[in-house]
Amino acid sequence: MNKIHAILILSLISTPKLFAQHDNSSLKIFGYFQSLASYETALNTFQGNDQPTKTSFSLQQLNIFFQKDITDKWRALVNVEFVNNFSSSRKWGSVDLDEAWIRYRANAYFNLKLGLLVPVFNNLNEIKNKTPLLPYIIRPIAYETSFENFIPVDEFLPSSTFVQIYGFLGVDKLKFDYAFFAGNTSNINTNPEFGQTGVDTTAALLFGGRVGLRANELKFGISFTKDNLNGNSELQRELALFPSISLHEVPRIRLGSDLSYYTDKFSFESEIIRVAYDDDINGAGFNKYFYYTTFGYRFHERFFAYFTYWNLFSDLTDFAINENQLILTKGESDMRIPGFGLTYNLNERTVLKAQFATIAIDTKIKSLGISQEANFNYYALAASVYF
Repeated sequence: MNKIHAILILSLISTPKLFAQHDNSSLKIFGYFQSLASYETALNTFQGNDQPTKTSFSLQQLNIFFQKDITDKWRALVNVEFVNNFSSSRKWGSVDLDEAWIRYRANAYFNLKLGLLVPVFNNLNEIKNKTPLLPYIIRPIAYETSFENFIPVDEFLPSSTFVQIYGFLGVDKLKFDYAFFAGNTSNINTNPEFGQTGVDTTAALLFGGRVGLRANELKFGISFTKDNLNGNSELQRELALFPSISLHEVPRIRLGSDLSYYTDKFSFESEIIRVAYDDDINGAGFNKYFYYTTFGYRFHERFFAYFTYWNLFSDLTDFAINENQLILTKGESDMRIPGFGLTYNLNERTVLKAQFATIAIDTKIKSLGISQEANFNYYALAASVYF
């Protein structure tokens, strides 16, 4: 960490104390982290049985929160997230300003958040970074931000928005909940040569929401988002060679549903996410589909076990060289991940976890007649700590 980073963090910690002298609410600083040890065996890879086993330790995730109750109705929160042994000097992992919002709470029926926030989408999106609350070490794969280098997490989920209204409406034993949000699309400038980074490069907006129903221990909801996508710059440059294909302002719709049921002993949760692009993208495919189902049983107040199954399916569009010509290739990838896990609550702030999964990936490039398979086993132990 360089001097600028150190000064920034110290200023975040110390400055609010000056303002706290003028009101009765103090700044709350808290967080959690999850550290793991993993062992991976490659039973079969795309290149054959040539990949060695892997054993590694990792600080998978660390979140630090700064929370301030400004008045009885207004609250501010900042959340900084570090993943994968973050080190700027060693170029490991990443650090993100995950949240920085102010919330107005009129009552249970109406709440308003303004600023950088994680929106409500299905069951897990808003709580996916709260590792002590989740039984998983590796979360259902579309939610696993530590894998975002090779899993397109932002394709499946709205990772951030800037305005959200939400609340609950109760009728007898039923409770209806709603959330509607708006923010930037995924067309964010990352190149300072083209001006300010971190801002949307289009006039389009992302908007979406979730409506849900709760009845005792049963929870059900339907989610959606709508935005337009231009694609990344590298893909755009290659697609420019194919006049029939354009990724300019392509409509993208995410549809999701979630169903969960919890009792003192038994739990069930399941989600479906479908990502659909406009069908007018001739010759290219980018649609995606994901679902997971988890059955859990609490044997003891501290001991919990679960079985889970995940499936991630993606259309593939890529490029290949054939007879010195660049050709468009189209295919699909199907990833299937069954697994099980155990958790033990060591105390109120520490959860010990174990997880096993077997991963099967089938990839087909139809235009080239290529079919490949890969199989892995994954074992992990972790400690998730709230501080």
